[in-house]
Amino acid sequence: MTKHRVLAEDEAIEVIMDVLRELEPSESILKWPDDAHDIPVEAPRIVVSTDGNTEKFSRYPWEEPYDWSWRALTGSVADIVAKGARPIGFTVDLGLPSSVDKDYLHSLAKGLRDSAAQYNLSFLGGDTNSSGGEYGWISVSVIGVADGKLIPRGGGSPGEALFTTLVNGYGIPGLIGLLFYELRRRPQELLGDNVKWRPRVVLDSAYMLREVRATSSIDTSDGLLRSLIMLSRSSGTGICINTLPEPDAVVSKILEDLGQVGGESLWEKAVLEGGEEYEIVFSTKLEPGHVYSICSNKGIRCMKIGEYCEEPAGTVRYRDVRYRDGGWDNLEKTL
Repeated sequence: MTKHRVLAEDEAIEVIMDVLRELEPSESILKWPDDAHDIPVEAPRIVVSTDGNTEKFSRYPWEEPYDWSWRALTGSVADIVAKGARPIGFTVDLGLPSSVDKDYLHSLAKGLRDSAAQYNLSFLGGDTNSSGGEYGWISVSVIGVADGKLIPRGGGSPGEALFTTLVNGYGIPGLIGLLFYELRRRPQELLGDNVKWRPRVVLDSAYMLREVRATSSIDTSDGLLRSLIMLSRSSGTGICINTLPEPDAVVSKILEDLGQVGGESLWEKAVLEGGEEYEIVFSTKLEPGHVYSICSNKGIRCMKIGEYCEEPAGTVRYRDVRYRDGGWDNLEKTL
């Protein structure tokens, strides 16, 4: 019997979209592989994004259902905002484990409520099912509206600068994953309260993207490296990274104690291959000083990390290393 190779997440999505993409509205601005899709109606345009998470691979043992559901909603909100739209409401589809009790449900519901309160989102209903096992799953759909330009994933050109927001920062979720999955350490012993990762999205990021005249954008739910590879692939040109965000003093001390992994610093690995930071990476033709001024006026920290360059599509170059894969893949993550 022939053993089939396990598909990567991108490959699995491509198989599905080969069948379903003919149903995409021809007038849509945002099409697959964008993370959100618009419905071509008169302004304001409706934008929708759905994110699903399995508890086994997206909720760490030390976390409450509260932390897990908080991030699940944040992910779909980030997709909407990264396209230049404003989220207005959400629905939830739950697969509940056989061991579910009221405390579990209450914690999960509070995570959704408290995360949604930051964005003034209306709850628009949902559904519950049995997950068929000891772990649950959650799928959140967020609906948004856009009365201005929508920003697709593909649209960058060689020479355009690439920036990232620094609302939640990079490295912590990647470091947690490295410690837990690869180094088999207990992250909570080193990171303390930082292991309860509850990122947020700044709604004004949507307006910031318009003001900087962003040509392409994506949120970093799959980690910086994987997100950049997807931007490069969609835009049809390579990306050259010149600098990465730096860790804060507390994390720097932890990283110093841990040392190096495979010649690449733990910090670089955590920043490049993390996930669930929900920062927004975007490209623009504007000068950095102008971009920083616009970001600052919106109360958002931004930094330039590189530019689109003459590398092949789907390639990210950093320190003379060319990456064509890496980062978070939901179908490859194992315990």
